Amino acid sequence: CSECCDRLTNWYYEKDGKLYCRSHYWEKFGEVCHGCSLLMTGPAMVAGDYKYHPECFVCLSCKVIIEDQDTYALVERSKLYCGKCHQQIVLTPMLEKRLCDSALDSLPHTVTLISVPAATNGKKGFSVSVVRDCGTGSTSVQVKEVRGMHISPEVRNAIHVGDRILEINGVPVGPLMEE
Repeated sequence: CSECCDRLTNWYYEKDGKLYCRSHYWEKFGEVCHGCSLLMTGPAMVAGDYKYHPECFVCLSCKVIIEDQDTYALVERSKLYCGKCHQQIVLTPMLEKRLCDSALDSLPHTVTLISVPAATNGKKGFSVSVVRDCGTGSTSVQVKEVRGMHISPEVRNAIHVGDRILEINGVPVGPLMEE
């Protein structure tokens, strides 16, 4: 191992031409769970830029483990809510405040996983625009319009004009736009 000089037998890790034992490799290059701050060594749940152990992907309010494909929201880059608690604790009070104050306070930074079922009547609840940055070559997809009558209240309250769409059906938007 290039860190502790232990002799490597069966298992070792290589990075940038250097060899490491398991513990030093993970200590030096491993990612930490956003929930418990321990090293990530197995499956991970991802919200925005953060990774969690599946057992740490827990709603801040009701403490339920958020499973794969469950709706969730990561608010202000640190507060993880299941879809139900996000609706009750974050969205509903904020929407009520907007109605009473008639002030257009901005929503907190939020990364949300939502499921939008296919409409049988062919009508869609929102439209998007695709924006290419000629300088960087990157592509972003943003919500352009939300049509409330064609979308469920849960989804209608979770998406807003200007929201950036990161994935569609689990595939990052960038590679989808290149195809």
